[in-house]
Amino acid sequence: MKLVSLTFEENQATTGDWLNTDTQNKMGDRVKLGSQNVSLGAVEDDQIIGRLVASIFFNSMHIALFAVKPEIRSHGVGSYLIGEAEKIAKTKHCGFITLETMSFNAPAFYKKHGYKIMHEFKDSPVDGTSHYYFYKELA
Repeated sequence: MKLVSLTFEENQATTGDWLNTDTQNKMGDRVKLGSQNVSLGAVEDDQIIGRLVASIFFNSMHIALFAVKPEIRSHGVGSYLIGEAEKIAKTKHCGFITLETMSFNAPAFYKKHGYKIMHEFKDSPVDGTSHYYFYKELA
């Protein structure tokens, strides 16, 4: 056996196909397969001022990337974007949303919006900081 480097896109697609086939064989029609990517941008004065990237798989959404331009923060852009992502998740029958963040990013923002900590890794990525995994159940 040997290790090779693969292109990210091809590896992701093939690995996903393998997992989908395996899941279909094990679960049959009980599980709706497939994933959907969500890519949102908040625009003001023809400028993108906030971005959110997420994936929906089975009955959940995972927010992978989420940022608001620093000079625009605390003006409701983040609340708007996360609210729109939650609306999309609900229309796609997601039961929950997951995400991760660092203590030096925005854990208070997520708590304010009803997200709960699943786990905290202390002293990660560096001493004195934490890496958080959050979730929110959708009604």
